[in-house]
Amino acid sequence: GRARADPYCSWCACPRRTIFALNGNEMGWTQRQRQAALLLEKYGISSLQPQRSHYVANKSLALITYAGNDLPQQCELFFGFYKQYHGMSADDIYVLRAHPSVDECLLHHRPNVTSIAEPNSSLRHDDKFRVLWLQQTQHILLNRYKYVLIADLDEFFLPDPRKYANLLAYITAISPREFIAPVGYELIPNKSKLDWSQPILKQRGKWATVCGLSKPVLTAVPLHYTFGTHSVWHGDHGKTRYTYCGNGGTDGRIDQMLYNIHLKCIDIDAWTDAQLDTDRQLEHDQRPSMSAYMQARCYQRVRFLDIPLHLHVF
Repeated sequence: GRARADPYCSWCACPRRTIFALNGNEMGWTQRQRQAALLLEKYGISSLQPQRSHYVANKSLALITYAGNDLPQQCELFFGFYKQYHGMSADDIYVLRAHPSVDECLLHHRPNVTSIAEPNSSLRHDDKFRVLWLQQTQHILLNRYKYVLIADLDEFFLPDPRKYANLLAYITAISPREFIAPVGYELIPNKSKLDWSQPILKQRGKWATVCGLSKPVLTAVPLHYTFGTHSVWHGDHGKTRYTYCGNGGTDGRIDQMLYNIHLKCIDIDAWTDAQLDTDRQLEHDQRPSMSAYMQARCYQRVRFLDIPLHLHVF
């Protein structure tokens, strides 16, 4: 059937858009999950139970991302990478839309989309709300997928291409585990102008390790996040903890063959003050600007490394 009308969403009348309905009793949710679902529903979000007629159980991998006040060209790059390089179908990509900035990109690629009822709401600045939305969607999708990956629009997860063809090959080959954290790297900007239509890693050849990007976001079990998606409690009664930057990067749950390549800094000039959300303002900055934020954010690393040539796949 046709999708319900949404005055904030230009493609919502499209038959391929997934409509979600809260249906927790049928899925055997815990009381905590039902409470979270009610909170999401309160804010006009119903992102939990896909109603597609061609639903297939036990698929291998779902991808969840969050669309805030982001760059349209970043969105295009994201979908090109996960659909073309990793061979993922739009049916297995789930977008939590909190802002209309990348609507044209979403209309083009046609993933599953759920939206805050009022995209201009201050909720899009609320990280606790964002994480709850991501977490709850992860929990539901694990009922039908072996693994679920949460990746921001500027996060490109890449298994070492010398060993794995793509993410689907990676999760098929690895030994079963509850969750996996990657090795995190930040791409470093340079003075040359970026051409978004050309391979990125040929234009940005340096990166820096960032332990905060070693996030536990590729998982086969429901996780409960405690600081963004960087740290979790999990297991029986939440007794087991994973903390980003813990153990000096030697945590055994970090797979050295899986990279999280962060692209936020690849084109500093593309960001404008219109995209300066509250979570991007510098502490104690009386006159915040996107330029000041990006300069501080992207040039804080002190040790830059060459990106290995065998990773130049996008």
